[in-house]
This record gives sequence, structure tokens and C-alpha cells, in this order.
Amino acid sequence: MVGMTFYACQKKAEMPIPVHPKKATLDVQVLHHYWTIPNIAVYLKKNVIDFPGKDSTLYDTYQVTNQAGNVEFRDLEYGNYYLYVKGWDPVFYATVIGYKPVVISDSSAAGGIIDDRVFVSE
Repeated sequence: MVGMTFYACQKKAEMPIPVHPKKATLDVQVLHHYWTIPNIAVYLKKNVIDFPGKDSTLYDTYQVTNQAGNVEFRDLEYGNYYLYVKGWDPVFYATVIGYKPVVISDSSAAGGIIDDRVFVSE
């Protein structure tokens, strides 16, 4: 009877609840002397805290800015990223570059969106 009591009290194993990584959207504006730059490549690298370098093949993805100088990277998992921008500034007739780290977390992704700027220079 003791064995039956313990057997009757055993709890069935629960199915694990899947945990989906949190995701956010990163909106980036590229500026040179406070002027936006259209048609310039913005590269993105995940899981890094140090600048990966100027070799664009080292980056995971890239987008080209629209006429307003903006790009949008969607469905990015929380973590450490690096942005790298390189291209031609048609206003100043110069090749420009810029880079910066980005941390996507609960504190930076208010409402799931991060607005950021990358300032470039010659």
C-alpha cells in the first residue's frame, strides 16, 4: 500500500516551454557633418565587442541606406553587434567610413526598436 501511495503522488513530467530569443529592430541613420548620406553600405556583425576591421567580408549582413540615409535591420537577437559604414559621400565628394558598437538588450530596445546614428568621416 505504501508503494501505491508514492506511485499515485508522482507528478507527470511537464513539457518544456520553448523560450524564443528576444528580438529587436535596429534603425540606423548615417551622417557626415550632420548631413545624411544616401546609397552607402552599412555592414553588421553579431557577437563581437571589438571592431572586426575594414574588410566587409567579415560582416554577417549589410544594407544600403535609402534617400534619407537610413537602414533597418529586423529580427536581431539580443546581443553585441558592430556597425561599419564605408562608401562615397556625394555632397563632400569623399570616401567616408565610420563604425561603432551596438548592444541590443532590454534597456536599449525600448518597444523592440533601437534608433541609432553612425557618424562617418574622411
